Amino acid sequence: MCDSIYFAGPEGLVLEVATSAEPIDGNHWIDPEVVSLAGISAEELARFRSPAAFDRPASPLPNPPIDPSKPHLQYPKEVYEALMSMPDDVLTERMSESTPPVA
Repeated sequence: MCDSIYFAGPEGLVLEVATSAEPIDGNHWIDPEVVSLAGISAEELARFRSPAAFDRPASPLPNPPIDPSKPHLQYPKEVYEALMSMPDDVLTERMSESTPPVA
């Protein structure tokens, strides 16, 4: 099972980042045609596949303020503001689907 998070991208796209405790073969998940169409260089792709280590702070970081000039998920304004103000653990509990679609 993997954990993933969705976030807003340009032009109303919804992007996803996923992680797994089990090794994932990136060659099965990275479409060379999409890489080409997106204009991602070999250097960028290598950086995306092996990002810099993350030093988790002792306390969770707050969500940044909503910036209307940045991409955001396409929810009604009130819903989006409520989601963005929710702590990560509460959002995860409410929005997670842990039952596989196929048993």
